[in-house]
Amino acid sequence: MTRGTGRLVLAMLACATPSAIARPFDTTPSVPVPGTHVCRNDYPEMSRRLNHEGAVLVRYDVGADGSVTRVVVVRSSGDAWLDQAAVTCVSRYWRNIPASRDGKPVASPGHLARIAYVLNQSDTNAVAPLSPAPNAQRPAAPSADDTGDYDFLTFLVWTLGPIAVVAWIVRFFRLFVFRRRDCPSCNARNRSIVPFTLPTYCSTCGVKFARRA
Repeated sequence: MTRGTGRLVLAMLACATPSAIARPFDTTPSVPVPGTHVCRNDYPEMSRRLNHEGAVLVRYDVGADGSVTRVVVVRSSGDAWLDQAAVTCVSRYWRNIPASRDGKPVASPGHLARIAYVLNQSDTNAVAPLSPAPNAQRPAAPSADDTGDYDFLTFLVWTLGPIAVVAWIVRFFRLFVFRRRDCPSCNARNRSIVPFTLPTYCSTCGVKFARRA
């Protein structure tokens, strides 16, 4: 390199302005719309009756308009009803203020949130969002006093109880109302059609029965 060329390069570097150097983007992360990251009465009824608990890890994207889309289960709770309830809750109720870049709203994918379903706690269904999703809380879930065992016992009482009553009534009518008498000739069973009386003849062979004292 000649001395003249070196001077030219130095002159060009000295004339470079800060505006010619690329600056980093001014970005703002997405934050939840107040009051939307709360799911009310979303504990599945079947899971509550069976005393099923668990935590669901979901991933979702936030669009440039703040909508929550593409909600998928990353780690299952082990209960299909809990998993579906978490996906439905996030998809239906959650809204975010979108992330921005240089003052313009942009989409932000890959948000994670852990949704716990726990019975008999005042902080049931607490949401534990992971980066970059913000913190959120849920109200208490419905009481779990109505357990599966209680429901099964109720089912037995209301199903077998009427059957037992009907069987007892039929037995009473067969023994005391429409009484039976066996024919001594052909051994046929005869039942009276007149309440509280004995048959007077055999309906099969026609033999008349002797009156009982």
